[in-house]
Amino acid sequence: MSDESKTTDTVAITPKVSTSSPALHTDAMWDGPRMFDQGDGTKVWISTKTEFWDYLRKHNLRMMDMQESTTGSKPEPVVKVPEFAVSVVEPMTMDEAHVYGAMTAVMKRYGLIESIWCDECFRHGRLNGCRCRVTPREIMLECRCGVAKYRPPTGTTDVVLNALANSAVVEADKTLGTVMTAAGPKLQPTTILQDMEAMIVKRYVAALRKRHKEPRLFHRDCFAGNPHNEDNAIALKVTEHQVVMVCQCRTLYHQSTKSDLIH
Repeated sequence: MSDESKTTDTVAITPKVSTSSPALHTDAMWDGPRMFDQGDGTKVWISTKTEFWDYLRKHNLRMMDMQESTTGSKPEPVVKVPEFAVSVVEPMTMDEAHVYGAMTAVMKRYGLIESIWCDECFRHGRLNGCRCRVTPREIMLECRCGVAKYRPPTGTTDVVLNALANSAVVEADKTLGTVMTAAGPKLQPTTILQDMEAMIVKRYVAALRKRHKEPRLFHRDCFAGNPHNEDNAIALKVTEHQVVMVCQCRTLYHQSTKSDLIH
């Protein structure tokens, strides 16, 4: 093979360099780093585009007569991480467990649904829903502060009540009550709570509030399925001498002349 043919083969496999490659964008400043006026008589040295975007945002400025007409990508928002403070949860006593167990009988009789919220979790920016489990073997109240529970001795069967003694609703317990609404007074069925039931409700609310918990009750017959809807919840008022529970279809009421709360 001649030398001429060898030269031709070599030239044919020589790679060609493209002259139309895309431009390479870097973080370097256009025309190089330089000084910029701060507006207060001082100057700052800026050498990168990132520093230049920060400078524009700091002084509320924008670029003019340039292709990149924005101040660059916005910095990542600062996400505030909730403080999970260590809380000391008091253990649940037998008397407190009996109150939660007795309240199950009241809720069963009047068709109530329970929802509990923690004020301490709300104050620290945590999810503030609570979980309450009442079984013959364990009574537990749990939120993100911790767990309080009580386990009755083996063989104990009277912690959780299925029904209260002499709890039949008679016609004498039923009446009509007036509820003030935005549209004016409204008559609706009212049931008078018995003394034992009112005492249980008072002690139930007092026990929860002592733990910085707030109960929210709903009536099964008018509950729309959203526990976050305040309009669907029972309006609950519990004082030393009075219990009032008003929902959209009825009122539960009790008035006493003496205090039966545990202080």
